[in-house]
Amino acid sequence: MTLSRAIEAGARRGPAVLESLRGRDAATAFARDPGSPLPAPPQVTVLAGARKPYNLPTGPEVAVTVQQELATRGLGAARRRAADWAARAATSDVERARLEGAATAALAWIDLLEAEGLIRVRAATSDDAAKLAAIAEARVTSGVATAVERALARAEIGASRLALLDGEGRETEARLALAHATGTPPTERLVAEGSLASAPEDGAEPGAVLGGVASHPSVRAAEARAAQAEADGSVTRALLGPTLSVGGTVWREGSGDHAAAALVTLPLPFFDASRHDVGRQATIAAAASGHAARLRAELAHEASLAIHEREHTREVREALHDGVVEPLRSALATAMTAYSAGTSELAVVLVARRSALAAEERFVTATADVWRADVRVGALAGTLTRGVIR
Repeated sequence: MTLSRAIEAGARRGPAVLESLRGRDAATAFARDPGSPLPAPPQVTVLAGARKPYNLPTGPEVAVTVQQELATRGLGAARRRAADWAARAATSDVERARLEGAATAALAWIDLLEAEGLIRVRAATSDDAAKLAAIAEARVTSGVATAVERALARAEIGASRLALLDGEGRETEARLALAHATGTPPTERLVAEGSLASAPEDGAEPGAVLGGVASHPSVRAAEARAAQAEADGSVTRALLGPTLSVGGTVWREGSGDHAAAALVTLPLPFFDASRHDVGRQATIAAAASGHAARLRAELAHEASLAIHEREHTREVREALHDGVVEPLRSALATAMTAYSAGTSELAVVLVARRSALAAEERFVTATADVWRADVRVGALAGTLTRGVIR
């Protein structure tokens, strides 16, 4: 699996994406039908009985009243506005989840590539350990070295095998994480196709990264939720506010007479029954607005760190390669040659070998950190999924 395929699969099938898509579908359906503009359904009241007055004919007496309650604060518009903001929040949340899924998959892919690189380094070191053990065995057999050197050389073989087992464990963990992030069955054996040495050198400009924070899907989703909470307060205010009722009644008296009348019920503005619920909803909206502001500030902080990290990881990689890895490679080769010729001690070889191995592994991790820094910059700039999801 290449990095681009991992990013696409994470953006399309990541666990967070599948979860957010359900919310978006429900919010879209809600926006299409946000509910009735009426606070309550119409009511029908039926009064039936019998009247038996003196000296008059007896008969049934029936009265039918139909009444509709109407909101005075624009309930229909408030419900439409709240449903529209719910749909906007859900849509932005899908974009956020796609970025999150793509970044998670990309980082898992890098972890797998790093684990594969460490296994290659440790496999090469294991071969060197076998050569060292063979040299030590020959020196002991010829009588120029003690059995201690042979035991120490064999211990290097055991240590190399343990390091390989550890690398295989890391590889399995990274492979399963990549499968989970991309929606791939865990039974499928994934391999990271690529090279750590081919990290791209171009990236988003610092200004573009910082400028993209304000329009980041996470910020837009948080701001939409704050607007939705405020719109829900308007719905509560309209729903629990004063209402008027209109209707009519018809009746038949027991004497056989018929009559009809219109009904109008007007509210008396003595108190506002919605004050408590509107105030409670206002606190929720204020908290959501504060969360959006805090998220925007945190993303700006993370963006500044990511920009620095992008440059810093490259400096570390170059300094490690030129100042540590290359000298230790040369030192190990020289020490092995000298030990084979009998002009050097095993202790010198062991020190050079272990120092070189540590440097090689650190260099693999440092190179992987360059990739990780680029992924974080792309996620914060919102460009990681550009061209992947249309």
